[in-house]
Amino acid sequence: MTLPPEKLTDAYELLAELGARTPPVPVIALTGTGAFDDRVEVARRGGRAFLPKSLSPAELLGTAKQLLSPVIQALGIVGLALALSLGAVNWQFAVAFLLVAYGYGLLLSGVALLLDELTPGRGQGLPDQLLMLGWALLEPLGYRQLTVVWRLRGIVRYLRKQSDWGAMTRTGFTPQPASSVSRTAHVETTLTNRR
Repeated sequence: MTLPPEKLTDAYELLAELGARTPPVPVIALTGTGAFDDRVEVARRGGRAFLPKSLSPAELLGTAKQLLSPVIQALGIVGLALALSLGAVNWQFAVAFLLVAYGYGLLLSGVALLLDELTPGRGQGLPDQLLMLGWALLEPLGYRQLTVVWRLRGIVRYLRKQSDWGAMTRTGFTPQPASSVSRTAHVETTLTNRR
């Protein structure tokens, strides 16, 4: 559907209406401007992606892959587990392939950390680099699979029109009871007197 710029508010209303349907209609917005405010408004009204009109077919395909990637990854994990259990995939080959893929990921992470360290003014120091390397070792072993589960849950919640964040109790700015304030003042006074 094409709308002229003066009908942009109508487009936002249409986007909200499509998102309110059951099941909601996923919308990819194409625009000639690509302005940041438009991107924010499209996301606020339930748009799944925002693309400028000068996009290439590769960019459109990339956006579609990004929207469907958790489904594709989950199907791959389930398919591999099923193939291994049925003997359709050789265990030795699967383990060797996993080790090569894991090693390649570590190599890329290590090179990225090295480049970061060699960039003038960007060095984080050895302890931080070792910590990041440790996270690079652990990330493929469970965390990546958890992100697939979380993203799938997000898709299901979106399709069920559950866009709430749940009940959140905010207590950061509530006044403290008088008894805790006086106890805090007592502790501060005691610490001050000891110095």
